Amino acid sequence: MSARKKMTRLIQIGLSHGEKAKRLSEKGYYAEALEELDIALSAFCEQNKDGSWDNAIAGILNNIGFVSILLNKYEDAANAFLESLKIKSNLDNNDNILGTLTGLSEAYRCLCEHEAAIECIEDAFELAIALKENDIAFKLLQQYDKIERSKNRFPDMNYLAADYDEIYLPELSADISAVIRNINLKVLSPDTLKIDMVIGFPGLKNDLADIRKKWQMDSVTKYGSLYRIFPCLFLLFPQAVAEEVTDLSVVNEEETPVSSSSAYFNGNIYEPGSYHRSGPQAMPEFNSYTYCGGKGALIEWDIEANGWYHLSVEIKLEKNDKNIDLTIVLPFGSSHISKISMDPGKHETYRSLRIDAGKFYDTDINSLLNFRPENVIYSDERKLYEGSLNDIFEINADISQKYCVLSFRILC
Repeated sequence: MSARKKMTRLIQIGLSHGEKAKRLSEKGYYAEALEELDIALSAFCEQNKDGSWDNAIAGILNNIGFVSILLNKYEDAANAFLESLKIKSNLDNNDNILGTLTGLSEAYRCLCEHEAAIECIEDAFELAIALKENDIAFKLLQQYDKIERSKNRFPDMNYLAADYDEIYLPELSADISAVIRNINLKVLSPDTLKIDMVIGFPGLKNDLADIRKKWQMDSVTKYGSLYRIFPCLFLLFPQAVAEEVTDLSVVNEEETPVSSSSAYFNGNIYEPGSYHRSGPQAMPEFNSYTYCGGKGALIEWDIEANGWYHLSVEIKLEKNDKNIDLTIVLPFGSSHISKISMDPGKHETYRSLRIDAGKFYDTDINSLLNFRPENVIYSDERKLYEGSLNDIFEINADISQKYCVLSFRILC
């Protein structure tokens, strides 16, 4: 009699905490739900002396697996599903195994164990066909597609274009090294800024024409981006500033003009290897959104193997104050900058200058990607200079940076 009361008490505890976990999970309290599920599992396991509660335990393990995925505890999720699968296999109940295999596949996807994830889907698909579960079989094909998209960092099948610009830099850009002999900023007037740059690509074995063609094709077919202009340089400003490129010229080392163009840009630039903004969720381990965000001008010119260029850009600015904020983004795997110089001109008294070197921002928070910030998004790495600015200024920067970001703040 006491054994029967003990069983009733334990099972009531398990059922009670299981129901509480369900309610908490429905409200989005996943951590609290997981705690309740652990209590329920402990109660059922203590009572399960003869295996009569195996099916209930397997069900709780399944729930633990799915909640753990929502909490980004992918290893714990995989272990829970594996334990559940072991129990269900002994029960010889194929209907119940389908959900567990699907959950295990998702856990493996999030652990970047893609082959194991595909193997689970293949086993589940074969079982679904044998059971004539056609609807489940179709969902399993969708899961297979999700694994492939996640593996290749593609958008999911329900991808919707953003209401801002997006550029996914080509993977081959990681192998491009740029050498910048000098970057010179000159204030031509209170509302006109000139940027001169001497930039070369020693060691570049091929012209960028082939990379451009492949990137333009991939931009549409793989990443959902419709951008046609190849990114060689970005000049970004705060959202409150209106800017217009009024003059652009590029010449090679023989002083021969090189074909060049500019385009308005307002959005995010993604580093190769970044997870896609609309990539399958949950985001797998060891993945992140790596990007720089802002508005301004995208500059393109024909870059040849081992080419050297003098780039000159004039930009007209409309802003509420006389201060100037400029961010230069060099979209190459490596950029070495030797010198930076600044001519404040004679039109205004610019008293101070700050120059920072940085890199693309790295985060796993998707909501930031849908946010139009007041200023440019990037990660500070190193302050190159901060001080007075009374006349023509020059520093030996001597920095090398992957996907380099340079920030200039010129204050009156």
